Amino acid sequence: MKVDGIHRQSTFRALRKPDVRSSSGPIRVFYVRSQALCGDEKMQVAYSIGRSFGKAVVRNKCRRRLRSTVYEIRDGLARGAYLVTVSKSAADLSYDELASHMRKAIRTTSGRAGIREDKR
Repeated sequence: MKVDGIHRQSTFRALRKPDVRSSSGPIRVFYVRSQALCGDEKMQVAYSIGRSFGKAVVRNKCRRRLRSTVYEIRDGLARGAYLVTVSKSAADLSYDELASHMRKAIRTTSGRAGIREDKR
């Protein structure tokens, strides 16, 4: 399955009031069902890493690591829009530690999203 970026303002607005959210360590993940936004079932992910995190090189390195982790586990995730935010403490983590937190946070979010979708 392909993982797209989020490009629509309406999706970002919807993520302000997510259906599901979870966190693990320095990572927080917010989720909104895609059908509510555009009627199709695709997976979109955006990464929010502020300037206080560090210089652009450090932010981009973290973003690449997170993107790589999502790519590895994409087939087991609920379809919809995800927003991943990262706190400053993630800059000091190794790739394995960061990936572990990311897997836990996004799988928890996806699992809760699946439960919510069944209840609707």
